[in-house]
Amino acid sequence: MIKKTICRPSGRKLDEPRKFTIEIDYLPVPEGSCIVKSGNTHVVCTATVEKFLPVWLRGQGNGWVTAEYGMLPRCADTRIAREASAGKQSSRTQEIQRLIGRSLRAVIDMDKLNGYQIKIDCDVIRADGGTRTAAICGSYVVLQKAVEYMMEKHFIQENPITGQIAAISCGIFRGLPIVDLDYNEDSNADTDINFVMTSDNKIVEIQGTAEKKPFSKQELDNLLDLGTKGLQPIFEEQKRVLKRGSNRRKLTLTDEVIIATGNMGKFEEFKDIISKYVKTCLSANDVELPDVEETENSFEGNAKLKALAAAKKTGKPVIADDSGFCVKKLNGAPGIYSKRYAIDETTGEMNYPVAYKKIMAQLGKNNRQACFVCCIVVAWPDGHTETVTGRVNGLVAIEPKGDKGFGYDPIFIPSGYDVTFAEMDLAEKQKVSHRGLAIRKMIAEIFEN
Repeated sequence: MIKKTICRPSGRKLDEPRKFTIEIDYLPVPEGSCIVKSGNTHVVCTATVEKFLPVWLRGQGNGWVTAEYGMLPRCADTRIAREASAGKQSSRTQEIQRLIGRSLRAVIDMDKLNGYQIKIDCDVIRADGGTRTAAICGSYVVLQKAVEYMMEKHFIQENPITGQIAAISCGIFRGLPIVDLDYNEDSNADTDINFVMTSDNKIVEIQGTAEKKPFSKQELDNLLDLGTKGLQPIFEEQKRVLKRGSNRRKLTLTDEVIIATGNMGKFEEFKDIISKYVKTCLSANDVELPDVEETENSFEGNAKLKALAAAKKTGKPVIADDSGFCVKKLNGAPGIYSKRYAIDETTGEMNYPVAYKKIMAQLGKNNRQACFVCCIVVAWPDGHTETVTGRVNGLVAIEPKGDKGFGYDPIFIPSGYDVTFAEMDLAEKQKVSHRGLAIRKMIAEIFEN
């Protein structure tokens, strides 16, 4: 029996982990991204899919998963020197990124990756202990997102992920076993152990050190029990942000659904696909919707604001999206500011031709990679939400072409095509567009069909 005495600087109970959250699609450009917040430790994780392998793996028909890790200079109380200044990574950095890579490779079948490499990047933007364990938890999520992307693009035929992993720290502090150490506890612990485990309680890796004095097998068993229990809410949070299929709430043929947009081009794209799955589709021009300020820093956050406000106002299920055009060379801009990137001071409206010129002026003939992202949130009047995201990669055109579509369509050429979205008929665009992909995901996962 573990004593429940509170003796921790944080005031937490011995078996009480920090508040743990994950926000997916934190960055618009990577194939998978999230920010993990474990108390005051915040880690941004991204996944990149590459069609090349390390030399020693080429020609074997399988794939590879690897990871890199780093800390921003002021993620902690004092500045950490950039490792680039020293010309090499520290032994700690190398050890942590190897741990992350090993952990991920324990739950993926490399033979199913079909010659692709998935590279995970973990960047600590705020450090308060447990950065490596938070990085592993987030890395699993973005690995899943990268695999989803690969399957959508038909790069692979089967899901190669074989299990769910997460990690947590435990230790002996003031003679007592505790879970999920923050920096104050970690830096003063008698024993410090990191557990990497699967959701069925199998051990992937244990890293343990007697910082001050040796620990017993009984103490190790107590720490393992604490870690196993402490990992459960982390597994649940991973499942929550990645949930699919039968776990989702459904829309049915009897529902009257509001699509929260007054943009008729966008409304027609939605209605064209989903009208046969619901009783009625209404736009913001058909009902009075609240004017919602988009104050969040992610597509999902802004879409959720709009959907929840409209659902509360109308008492009906609402579909809202936040979409954006993201240019790699511009660090993802315009991104969530796509509709506010070039405002006409006279009319107060977005001036897209000016936005085109603004973007093109910053690009040369090379490095014109871009993507469209669409995050759709379905909200019910009781506050329940479901989320799907669609993304399409491509290039910024040399000059605007086409008079169909809307927004940034005239300057985006999707991968595999030599025409812009604005040169495509709606049906053709729907096959490959970010919004078409997100809507099809929504139909498959949220509509009763």
